[in-house]
Amino acid sequence: MYTKIMISLLFISLGFSACGTKNNIYNNISKKENYKILDEVSIIGSESNSTTFSKYSTTPYKCKQMRKEYDKEILNTTLISKLLQERNVKIKYIEPTKKVLIIKPEGYFSKLDENCTPSRIDIKIELYDTEEISKNWNKDDIKNYANDIKFLNKDNLIYSQEFTLGEYHNTSGYSAFITFPNLDKNKDIDKFHQDIIKELEKVMKFPR
Repeated sequence: MYTKIMISLLFISLGFSACGTKNNIYNNISKKENYKILDEVSIIGSESNSTTFSKYSTTPYKCKQMRKEYDKEILNTTLISKLLQERNVKIKYIEPTKKVLIIKPEGYFSKLDENCTPSRIDIKIELYDTEEISKNWNKDDIKNYANDIKFLNKDNLIYSQEFTLGEYHNTSGYSAFITFPNLDKNKDIDKFHQDIIKELEKVMKFPR
């Protein structure tokens, strides 16, 4: 039941108000010692709001459909949940939780081709403290849950990181994308989720 609810929430387009920068650890991480420990988390995805495409080689409809296909792959949290569970992190759903991890594609830039495949996808990863505001979260009141998530702000933000992916999902980090735009033509979204874990491991401690 929880899984079905979370799948429906993955594709809610939310306007998050917090501002983030590349690989930024916010000062909030020093407010509480347990900010540094990622022992439980809820994972949420939000569809991208921005699509930039070549108007002379494709159509807005094709771009919208292609972007949705890529969003669906990027926002499938099955692998990242598994990777976190392997590190003894408890995955929460619509229930009280200490932290929320948000995966949010922010920009989709198409190639000069008819299908509107991406030349670049910008994604922001944000980790928020929700220990206080999540006390009343439950699966029977999804509107309240979604509203609280929508209005998370910089006071709750612990960590932010930006990723840039290419057409085949295998390039993360802007410099890597520029140097090796199509390193491997076998699509592999798993690497992106593994890279999220690697970045989190640089700033967070996982339970032993």
